Amino acid sequence: NAGRDHWPRVCATLLAGGGMNNGQIIGTTDRLGGEADSRPVSFQEVFATIYHNLQINPDRER
Repeated sequence: NAGRDHWPRVCATLLAGGGMNNGQIIGTTDRLGGEADSRPVSFQEVFATIYHNLQINPDRER
């Protein structure tokens, strides 16, 4: 399973450019890094932020 059979509920992501704010850490994990402790971020939120920065309306059908 490509190595995600351990700690499948959290991951780290680095986003740069495209109007992204610099130097942010959003959310925390438990001591072992297996569960989100605070401010979990969904993939939908990440894509909505990217679309917003690119001035794309995510609700518009194409």
